[in-house]
Amino acid sequence: MQVVIENAGAETGALILLEDDRLTVVAQCSGSRQCHMEKLTVTGCATIPVSVIDSVERTQETLVFDDAVNEPSFLNDLYIQHQQTRSLLCMPILKQSQLIGILYLENNLSTGVFTSDRLQVLKLLMAQAAISLEKKMLGCMNG
Repeated sequence: MQVVIENAGAETGALILLEDDRLTVVAQCSGSRQCHMEKLTVTGCATIPVSVIDSVERTQETLVFDDAVNEPSFLNDLYIQHQQTRSLLCMPILKQSQLIGILYLENNLSTGVFTSDRLQVLKLLMAQAAISLEKKMLGCMNG
C-alpha cells in the first residue's frame, strides 16, 4: 500500500477486499504513517466515502475526481464534505473479471493529482496485487 500511495501521489489510501461476500477494509494507510491493519466492514467505516466504494462495487469502473468535494453526485457524502476531499481515485481490483477488492486513494491538498499516467501505473500495480491477493486467499483456504 505504501508503494501505491507514493506512486499515485496520494495522501491516504485504503485496501478493501471482498471477504465472505462482504467488502472489508483490510488496510488504511497514509503516506507518512504506518498502515492501520484492523479489519472493518465498509458500511461501518467512517474513514472512507462509502457512497464512492458502493458505486465502484456496483459498476466495477474506476472513479477519478479532480475535485471530489465539488462533484455533484457526491455533494451529500458526509465523508467527502467533512474531509474536503480534492483528488479522489477509487479502482476495482479484478481477477478474471471478478471483483476481489477495491483500492481507494485520496489527496486533500491538491486537485488533479490522479493523472492518466499515474492511473496506468496503478493499473499495473493492481494487476500484480490481484495475483498476489488471490494466491494469499487460496493459501488461506488450503492451509
